[in-house]
Amino acid sequence: LLERAVAELRPILSVETVGMAVRGQGRRRTRQLVHPGQSSVLLAAGHGLVDATECELFPRTCDGLELLHWPDLDAPEAAWATGFRGVGLTALASSPITSGNQVHGVLWAAQRGGESLTHDTLDLLETLCPLLAVRVEAAQLSERLQGLH
Repeated sequence: LLERAVAELRPILSVETVGMAVRGQGRRRTRQLVHPGQSSVLLAAGHGLVDATECELFPRTCDGLELLHWPDLDAPEAAWATGFRGVGLTALASSPITSGNQVHGVLWAAQRGGESLTHDTLDLLETLCPLLAVRVEAAQLSERLQGLH
């Protein structure tokens, strides 16, 4: 689910990088996948981008339960974004993947080289998250059903 979603969303959103972090049932850590251009990369714990997403972006996005946008990651209000700046990203937006009052994860998109995220990209990012929530719930239900056998 993660790999297909980020691979297909990158050209749709017209951005440099798309990432998704999904928290599994009963898991404290997230599963994360990033699509930086050529192919998707499943990131391991300890990678700077994983830590920045899990420890900084995930809680910030889920606290407000709305789309967040940082047009300039060098600005003081984005001081927390060192993990993103460290891989050359300069603009970032994230939206929570929720259904009801349950937060499943975060979808984020970023640009590098000073390019900005368009209003269309921001709208699409926000619109796609409820659809992704349904897919995450279906995948979790499937995992639970397989565990019963």
